[in-house]
Amino acid sequence: MISIILTGHGEFASGLYQSLKMITGEQDYFQVIPYNGEALSDYQKKLADVFIREAHRAEGLLVLTDLLGGTPYRAASHELKGYQNSLIITGVNLPLLIESTQSRLFIKDAHDLADHLVTKGQEAIEERAAED
Repeated sequence: MISIILTGHGEFASGLYQSLKMITGEQDYFQVIPYNGEALSDYQKKLADVFIREAHRAEGLLVLTDLLGGTPYRAASHELKGYQNSLIITGVNLPLLIESTQSRLFIKDAHDLADHLVTKGQEAIEERAAED
């Protein structure tokens, strides 16, 4: 199974995970690592420790972050170098996160999983008029 690592600024990752648990329940092979403005080296060490641990037990790593170019994205990108079957998706939303927990049960390649999730995440964004 691919391990999912969810990160982002402040309470973003923790809050998103709480919403996920309300809908799908607790998740195995799932880590939440918030970035709370600590020193970059401390945050990178947290990421590196989780990546090492998860890489030894999982078939791949999928890191989900809030913003392209933000500190969580840049730190994860730096620490993820060299890991096989691993990559990052930015702009995570709840529908994408829910889909990730279900789809990783049958999609074993991180790149195929990421392609699928990006499509699902984009499909979940719509503009609609308020209903009466």
